[in-house]
Amino acid sequence: MRSDALRGPRQRRQRFATPEALWREIRRLRSFTLAELAAAAAAPRYIAKRFVGRLVEVGVLAGEDQPGAHGQFPTRLYRLVRDLGRRCPRFRANRIDPSPSVSERIWAAIKPLRGGFSIRELTILARSKHDVTRNYLVALTRAGYLSVVDPGGPNKGTRYRLASGKHTGPEPPRVLRDGAVYDPNLDRVVWTPDTAADQGCAA
Repeated sequence: MRSDALRGPRQRRQRFATPEALWREIRRLRSFTLAELAAAAAAPRYIAKRFVGRLVEVGVLAGEDQPGAHGQFPTRLYRLVRDLGRRCPRFRANRIDPSPSVSERIWAAIKPLRGGFSIRELTILARSKHDVTRNYLVALTRAGYLSVVDPGGPNKGTRYRLASGKHTGPEPPRVLRDGAVYDPNLDRVVWTPDTAADQGCAA
């Protein structure tokens, strides 16, 4: 199979090894080897292998050895046997967790609140913890997804609202381990700590 066919229409965009990218490519390819999936999702092979292994355990993927050509070792071919839809599967122990994540609940609650919201209000609506909500909103604000409507003050919390044109899709932006913000709807990192440093230098 040709590499350009594997990479798909987003091949020229910067890609990141997230579960969402792997799941999107699994649904597109339907049948693949680990090498093909890793190349399509721009993921290290070990990350693709770990994700595929979990999907095999819960019966979403099935693997079958294919004879190697010219005496080579067999190749493991995986097939998608249970398509769970657009939403990337999440796992709890050895099963798929169908419940929405905290970031999914927060992101879903933000859009209807066009008049703005406080951390406390959003925490209640999203059934989250105050610190978790605050940290997520701070990250979204840094990445340009939220505008500060009222900075607040003594005994009055900051109020936010979704910035114009920033509801990019149903999937919540993800805060990565290094503090960067990845938007699975756009399939790219939209903000990094280096971005803030560059903007500070420019200022």
